[in-house]
Amino acid sequence: MVALPSFVNRRNVADDDISDASQWRQQTPFTGELFLDRYGSGPLQVPTSMRRGLRYGAIEPDPTCVAELIALSRDLAARHRRLVLVFTPLHPDYRRAYPGVASWLAEIAAQVESATGADRTHVVSLHDHPDFAAPDFFDAVHLEWPGVKRLSKLILASMANPAP
Repeated sequence: MVALPSFVNRRNVADDDISDASQWRQQTPFTGELFLDRYGSGPLQVPTSMRRGLRYGAIEPDPTCVAELIALSRDLAARHRRLVLVFTPLHPDYRRAYPGVASWLAEIAAQVESATGADRTHVVSLHDHPDFAAPDFFDAVHLEWPGVKRLSKLILASMANPAP
């Protein structure tokens, strides 16, 4: 098990969650099945009538974020594990409304990538990827199921063919 830094919000996975994970393996990937685990988590396909805009204002970076991500990378490297860090897409309207957010995300990605090269950390920076348009998003940061499938494929392709 990998210990995550304190700034990462996560729930503890109980032994009985393994049954939920085994259900996921029984699904055929990238075919559009929608399912929810017992916590209500799962891919979204929200009807247009239910969408409520971007739902987020400008967010500020946590000043400890870069240092913590670098520390996580080094900790995993010391245990012969490789970190894959994904900066997911942002809604194009959000990027236009809050260009500072996209700027600091790019800066954080560059700082982490530069500082962790020896650790073999793989940074996938997709926050401004042009293949994600407004209909792909439920709000400023959450993708609808079709966008999730494309995001997953991009991440897998990036991991299979990492930049030198």
